[in-house]
Amino acid sequence: MSPEFEAAEGVPSGLIACTLGGAELHILRISPRSLWLRVDGYLPDGAPLVMLFYHPQQGLYTRLEVEYAMSGPVRHENYGASVRLSISDPRYAAAVRRALADLADYVTWRCEGGMERCTQELTDCPEFNDDNCCASLAAQYDEWFGDGAPIAADPQGCELALTLGDPDQWDAFLHRGDASLWTVYADNLGIPRSLFPREEPRRLYVGSATCPELFPELKRLSELLDAAACDGLAVTLLLPPLRAGFAKQMDALMELLATRNQPIELAVNDWGMLERAGKRPDCAELVLGPLLNKLRQDPRMVWKPGYEAHHALFAENSLNDPLFREFLEGLGVHRCEYEACGREIRVPEGRHSLHLPFCHTNVSAWCTLKARCETGNRGAQGPVDGCPGFCRENAFLYPRELKLIGRGNALLMLQRSINTLPPQIDRLVYNL
Repeated sequence: MSPEFEAAEGVPSGLIACTLGGAELHILRISPRSLWLRVDGYLPDGAPLVMLFYHPQQGLYTRLEVEYAMSGPVRHENYGASVRLSISDPRYAAAVRRALADLADYVTWRCEGGMERCTQELTDCPEFNDDNCCASLAAQYDEWFGDGAPIAADPQGCELALTLGDPDQWDAFLHRGDASLWTVYADNLGIPRSLFPREEPRRLYVGSATCPELFPELKRLSELLDAAACDGLAVTLLLPPLRAGFAKQMDALMELLATRNQPIELAVNDWGMLERAGKRPDCAELVLGPLLNKLRQDPRMVWKPGYEAHHALFAENSLNDPLFREFLEGLGVHRCEYEACGREIRVPEGRHSLHLPFCHTNVSAWCTLKARCETGNRGAQGPVDGCPGFCRENAFLYPRELKLIGRGNALLMLQRSINTLPPQIDRLVYNL
């Protein structure tokens, strides 16, 4: 059989990647003898071609530098240019066949048993029992927080903040009178006051990093800002990702903030929102939100082959690159929000916050909880037109070992307690 009959398109870059002259190029098609690449319009003479092949069972990449010859000229098309390279190296052919076999196995497992089958085949993750879950959201919170042990052992020196993330918490804050803010917050959630520090919070985070339906309307937001100002509380607004129809609301929000003599931060969680908010530096200070500053956060990561050998790499992300931090400074970002994810985080110099005890592991554009409550099928998601607020009393519950909870369109992982804080963290944000 000709090797060209073994060609495949759409191979994930995480499985096979390549660089030509040090620049990573997109693979259009690959076979044991050829490689089709999207290029910028020309190929540098004599540039080395390096292939990277992933081994799912070992969690490692094989690096292979190969010789090649162009099979015809560069083809210019509507959306760029492409070129075909001929490669006669038997090591390359063997690596391509193995990678395509791994891809075929993955597709088969997904079709036969979904992600559970893939997890069984590709990781050492134990098989969890779906019956090993709490009976309700209240029971889950009692199991996690009923002991009353502090979430952060020693928050001294940090600015303290709490997140008001739904209408119930907004109302509890607005009608608390002279009661302690921590006490009202704990009573609203049905958890012990002792989870929180003695010192009262000096900042509120208002809204949701994931759901536009959990950002207050402007009238309610004005009430919250007025109440915060009366209590001497600083405010950070958690903005959800920019979606269709939200741009006008964003403009109205900026006009509202421009009329207030009140220092306010905007924690932005997608690049569109950052670009739009950056046009009004007079209204608020910009903060890189938790969805734009995520590390790989998944409780199953520890069972993935290769994790132990490379776990130190999971402590860093793009913020550890000085050029990226310089880029953010140019956009007006003065602070970055991290999340406690259960392992070491290498935090660079600067002004940084830490959200705890929950971190985001996955976010859907639409609400999986609403789909499940209305149709019985969490996959039947669609645009939200009028939110009934299912997430105020309902959640997806998972086997106890995973320490996961599904709220609305977000999957959250619990880091129950923090004993040591990175010295660069100067603000703690409680997000229960």
